[in-house]
Amino acid sequence: MLNLTEAAKTRIDEICKKNDSYALSLNISGGGCSGPKFDWGLIKSKEDMDEDDYECLETDNGGVLAIGIFCLANIIGSTVDFKHDTFGSQFVIDNPQASPSKSGGCGSCKG
Repeated sequence: MLNLTEAAKTRIDEICKKNDSYALSLNISGGGCSGPKFDWGLIKSKEDMDEDDYECLETDNGGVLAIGIFCLANIIGSTVDFKHDTFGSQFVIDNPQASPSKSGGCGSCKG
């Protein structure tokens, strides 16, 4: 389904603990020439989440990544990693099924 690297698991744990939240959520909101836009958020408690709307992945240390069901189809088979570089840090979703021809959503981009 979806793979989480150790770095991603660790960061999910840290975010959930620091924010006293049940889960880090991942949803999709549209797309465009550069592909889908992913929205990250927090779910404070399990009671705040409609379980029919999310697929949950638990880390080894109690953190949860709650993936919105509409997002899931776009990232199935992907790997979620957390990267640090000179310019900052961020979650990175590596989707082996994405290609340049599939990433755009508007159909009007020119190369």
